[in-house]
Amino acid sequence: MSAQASLIIDCEYMRHYMAAHKRTDGWHVLERRAECHASAMEHITPCIFPDEQLVGRKTRFIRGAIPLCHYASGYILRELNKQAQEAQDAVTEVGTGGGFAESRKLAETGNYIQFGKSFLIPKEDAPFLHDCAEYFVGKSMQDVGDRLWKPSFEGADYIEKGWKSVLYTAPHDPCPEGRIVLDFESGLGKGLLGLRAEIEGHIKATNVSDVQSAEKVYFWRAAIRSIDGTLAWCHSYAVKAREIAASTTDPEVAARMRRIADMVEWAPAHQPRTFREAMQAWWLLYLAGHLEGAHLGYSPGRFDRYMYPYFKASMDKGEITSAEALVLLEEMRVKMTEISYVASFSWEGVGSGNLFQNLIMGGTDEAGRRGDNELSMLLVQAAINCRTIQPTLSIWYDGTLSDAFLMKAAECVKTGLGFPAFFNLKVYLQHEMERSHLPLATIRKYAAMGGCTEPTLEGMSYGIVQAGFVNHCKVFELAMYGGVDPRTGLKFRETPLPTSFEELRDLYLLHLADAIHNWQRYWNYCMAAHRHTCSLIFSSVLVRDCIGRGKCMDDGGAINNGTPTTLSSGMVNVANSLAAVKELVPSRYTMEEVRAACRANWAGQADMRHLMQEAPKWGNNDDRVDQLFVSLFGSYCDIVKAQLNFLGEPYDPSMLAISTHAPFGRACLATPDGRVEGEQLCDGVTSPFPGTDTHGPLAVLLSAAKVDHTLIRGGLHNMKFHPTALEGISGSRKLLSLVRTYFQSNGFQIQFNVVDSEMLRDAQAHPENYRDLIVRVAGFSAFFVELSKPIQDEVIRRTEHSFTAPPSGGHADDAVPAQPTSPSEAVIKALGAPEPQTRGCVFDIEEYAVRDGPGIRTTVFLKGCPLRCRWCCNPEGQLFVPELLHSQPKCRKCGSCYRACPHGAVTFTPENGPTFDRTKCLKCAERTCIRACHHGALRQAGQQMTVAEVSERLDATFQFADMSGGGVTLSGGDPLATPHLPFVRSFVAQCAAKGIPVAVETSGSWTFGPGCVDEALARAIGLYYFDVKVTDPERHRAATGNDNKTIMENLRTLARLVPEAVVISVPVIPTINDTVEEITAIAQLARSLGLGRMRLLGYHTLGRDKYADLGRQMDMPRGRPHGRAAPPAARGGQGPRDRPRRVGALAATHASTRPGCCSLGPPVLSALR
Repeated sequence: MSAQASLIIDCEYMRHYMAAHKRTDGWHVLERRAECHASAMEHITPCIFPDEQLVGRKTRFIRGAIPLCHYASGYILRELNKQAQEAQDAVTEVGTGGGFAESRKLAETGNYIQFGKSFLIPKEDAPFLHDCAEYFVGKSMQDVGDRLWKPSFEGADYIEKGWKSVLYTAPHDPCPEGRIVLDFESGLGKGLLGLRAEIEGHIKATNVSDVQSAEKVYFWRAAIRSIDGTLAWCHSYAVKAREIAASTTDPEVAARMRRIADMVEWAPAHQPRTFREAMQAWWLLYLAGHLEGAHLGYSPGRFDRYMYPYFKASMDKGEITSAEALVLLEEMRVKMTEISYVASFSWEGVGSGNLFQNLIMGGTDEAGRRGDNELSMLLVQAAINCRTIQPTLSIWYDGTLSDAFLMKAAECVKTGLGFPAFFNLKVYLQHEMERSHLPLATIRKYAAMGGCTEPTLEGMSYGIVQAGFVNHCKVFELAMYGGVDPRTGLKFRETPLPTSFEELRDLYLLHLADAIHNWQRYWNYCMAAHRHTCSLIFSSVLVRDCIGRGKCMDDGGAINNGTPTTLSSGMVNVANSLAAVKELVPSRYTMEEVRAACRANWAGQADMRHLMQEAPKWGNNDDRVDQLFVSLFGSYCDIVKAQLNFLGEPYDPSMLAISTHAPFGRACLATPDGRVEGEQLCDGVTSPFPGTDTHGPLAVLLSAAKVDHTLIRGGLHNMKFHPTALEGISGSRKLLSLVRTYFQSNGFQIQFNVVDSEMLRDAQAHPENYRDLIVRVAGFSAFFVELSKPIQDEVIRRTEHSFTAPPSGGHADDAVPAQPTSPSEAVIKALGAPEPQTRGCVFDIEEYAVRDGPGIRTTVFLKGCPLRCRWCCNPEGQLFVPELLHSQPKCRKCGSCYRACPHGAVTFTPENGPTFDRTKCLKCAERTCIRACHHGALRQAGQQMTVAEVSERLDATFQFADMSGGGVTLSGGDPLATPHLPFVRSFVAQCAAKGIPVAVETSGSWTFGPGCVDEALARAIGLYYFDVKVTDPERHRAATGNDNKTIMENLRTLARLVPEAVVISVPVIPTINDTVEEITAIAQLARSLGLGRMRLLGYHTLGRDKYADLGRQMDMPRGRPHGRAAPPAARGGQGPRDRPRRVGALAATHASTRPGCCSLGPPVLSALR
């Protein structure tokens, strides 16, 4: 089994590469690179096992790796000469079990030499490897890069000190590439010979007249050479298969080998004719790309998208069965797990020996239709059957995915493999549209995952290449200790010793900018050397539009060159530490006392450490630390994007950990979050520090959901459950509901360990009994016994969640207004029986809402409101009938809507596109124009839904609503407006019967009395967010179209009937009510009515585009005068909804404590008191 095989270095590829390199001195760099690689491909030995269904191996060993001396040779020589390696080796560990244990046994035979802590090299190959490494001294990418940046870059000394202090991971030159997905669709569809012919056509059509045109020809010739070498390598497998067929006495093996030979001789040279042939061709194409580079994160992409046509055609023709296809997919998993890489010891520890190959499924097609299919199901089943660590599986989560597929995914997660991980497609779509400006349909179709958790566009993006990782905790130490690393004494930028929280935070951001910008600029030098030594020629052939542009990827040939990222880990520890300092300095301790305690690793300071540990911690839905993290996160993204990458595009922010949190933590002293010296840092991006998330899984996700994940390319969130928490179908449903909860709140990624911690402890003690035990680490899964002990310990310590109610308390929850769980029996009786078929006009249903009342809620938006507030950010909710919305930015002016309209409501010109007669549109029920639009430019706001249909949407979410103290919120529009009342009365009665608490958000402009909002309905609603804009009737009329007489009467009525259920909501609008006097008047009104809670909502104009979509204009100035608003929900909204905070007798929120709310500050708060 691959899980038990030793890791062995195979020098064969490098023998032929070096020979070609010696004879090509003086060649053009691209042609030389292609010749060296192609020559090696033509000469390496094809290895086939008789029982294989797919052929093709990277090396001659089961778990073999190629020592790529042309990338970096210094670490190889140091290891062979037994010299000291990088400074980071002192804080790095690797595992000891599984294949590593087998390697030690094999080394004892005397036939192998230990290389590093994990690999063996055959004794007879060691002299060659030494000679090869010496030959590439001065010629490797690392050496060429060092000659460029060390004397030229003013930050060179900073980089060197960064490595020594472990501010950065070790040099990444031994494995700089990857996190890329090739264009397998074209590689299979056109065949390599088809691509070769295309390239030849470009050469013939080019008139070389300048350097640029000559460079194109050099690239195209190099591309042809790389294709020829790959085809020769493929042919060698056909020859080998025929040799085996001729020599075997087993007729079954002979038949299989002849079939393999026939397939390999045809494809990938030509387009495959069957699914079996496509699988073989794909594997050879995939492996050929792997052989060319030092890839980490090189991935298959959306395999179920581009391979499905071959699968379906073969299934329809009866050429293959599902069971036979499953065998091929299982073998693919084994072969991908066999691929290994060798790098410096420190990178072995950082990467835990993983290649981060990520196969992602699901998503949608270009038109937004569901992307899962029968092949998707088989891919998941193959992972369940064949428990390997490669490839990791991921799912682009979208609401269109089939329930069967998601349940199969949950079944796989529950096996303990740690995958599939779930990624929110809509978050990535927004990021990529803003980043690359490519059409939505293109991004939907080609959305893939390159490596751990970093999304990319399949077959059209430069790899997500990066220098390595920045250690946030080390940056924090530089801020805390005046620019000096307290462990090594190395001096960076000299800064004052901070004496307060504010100074510490600001200094952290200062040092963070230094660390990131120096790191990015250093890497730009390195990638310039990459172009001149190791440019990926064959891979460029399979990346659009390198062939068309006549450029390799290093020269900007890819369509999308904005993918290179800057990575970091440990920010959660920084946020927790800053929160502790803010809580306890100077009220309890001075900063000098905190520094001294951290230097002493808390010796003699048990009380201080206890208080630091009890301070607010990320992952408990506590804004005292959560908003700190959100602020730091935003600053980090701004800093990263300020520097251009080596292709001239801004660097893209990203965060993850792989296994960096172990060595990064080892290099840091104790920190004010209560962490001890040398302890691991937090993994991932939004994962809490182990053991500090004490309020249950929902609180964890509520913290993580506050982050704007569209700002970064990637992200990671780990959660751990005991297997008993997810037993049976109901357990799978809970897991999927949790995923949906998080993604409805715009979270990006979530993954799960479903494992018993006691079993992991036993595996540590008895690794020989758990060789195939797999756990999720970061963006990858690994054999547990091959992980280093610090990483094993961290996985064990992660909080083991369950689906029981979280403990009471917690700062954020203290502000939640109390809400009756259900109305009394008398009220339910007075309401009358629900009528499930009663209809209402609904324009949105937001599941798993966290800003529309206590806990997790489902918010139902009813269409229609009596008021016309000038600042309304849901204009599509004003009329009581469905409306057509037309988005100009999405419109391609194709005329499809004009041709489809049967009522003459659309006029059209190619220059201006369509114009709509809204009076005719309001009378239309067919909406043929929407169906005709394939660009998403047209949509309808509002549809008639029954009480039963809406109630059905609540069923899947109620378990989380109940657990979190949530329920359902009716919003709009105004849900209490008279036209809505038949629906609302039946709906509230239905909820009351099920014990679901109901809240409403209302303008107050409705009629109270028989046949309208009566006492029974008023008492059945458990919570009112009651809007009060201004107290003066005429000013109210000018701002909203109606005076406030009825509103004030209804407020007094509710204050008399249910005062405990009323929260005054005040949208603070410039020129309307943004004065201390007006807010004070509203507060005094509330006080006079005995109402004790009030919330202030910040103004924004984020709904302005919807006015244009409706053919209207917003009658308000642009901007957000009251501070930066939090990212809006997809539906827009009046402003960020927030939970009231008690201030004296009333409650209020303001910008100094809650981003996005009004910044009137202390004068208003004083008036409220």
